[in-house]
Amino acid sequence: MRGKLKSLGAIGMAVSVGFIAACTGEKDPEPAFDCSLSDLQIVEVRTQELTGCTSLDGIIEVTSTGGEGDKSFQLNEGAPQPTGLFENLASGTYRLSVTDQNKCTSQVEIVLTAVDSDLVISDVNSTLSGCETSNGVLTINASGQGTLRYKIDNGAFQEGNEFGNLQAGEYTVTVMDDICETTSLHRIQTGVSFDDQIKTILSTNCILSGCHNGGNSLPNFSNFSEVKEKASGIRSRTQSGNMPQRSSGLTLTQEQKDLIACWVDDGALNN
Repeated sequence: MRGKLKSLGAIGMAVSVGFIAACTGEKDPEPAFDCSLSDLQIVEVRTQELTGCTSLDGIIEVTSTGGEGDKSFQLNEGAPQPTGLFENLASGTYRLSVTDQNKCTSQVEIVLTAVDSDLVISDVNSTLSGCETSNGVLTINASGQGTLRYKIDNGAFQEGNEFGNLQAGEYTVTVMDDICETTSLHRIQTGVSFDDQIKTILSTNCILSGCHNGGNSLPNFSNFSEVKEKASGIRSRTQSGNMPQRSSGLTLTQEQKDLIACWVDDGALNN
């Protein structure tokens, strides 16, 4: 490996995924591993800056500990790979994650810069978009040499650092100065609340006698931890119309289905 890599600190974050059974009386599938108990973490990050502004020779290498079984490493939305070494990178902010066989994940953001550039995206702020609406506003704060220009995703560069009328989702933010350009990722949230919106939907349609109320082997949706663990399954089953159980005579409105989907897409937050 060329050059000497620079060590950085890293913070691990555990997340979990799961699925849910309908209230059919059948035995619930084995629960997903509780990733809040996982010791998987990224313990070291080393980087090598780009030798020039337009070079593609940046390097990121991470080391992880803990977790179970084989691990895979992923840079942004790229393909997973078995090692934590990523080469031939442009300048920008990268999201690097490691995942073990239990689907537990540790994640960290890493900034790569060029040795001859002081261009940096210091912060990206956004407002909530609302569910199925385009009310999001994204503001980019950056510094560099000369006039700065900004764009999101594959749009055109503009001198203003604010972008409006945005839906929820992840955006690639690019800033260009007189010499270089750099990128970062930012997610706009819908702002759907578990306490104010999702809990009521579950209470009136799912937490019923004999179904998700803790009185049988099915997940108890009175407990937020079990709702979060099964969030992706709740999303898919409510979207397909299989939850609530058809025999219950209960149905969700499209607005309720959208709220659940938006809440899950936001990360199934306890908000």
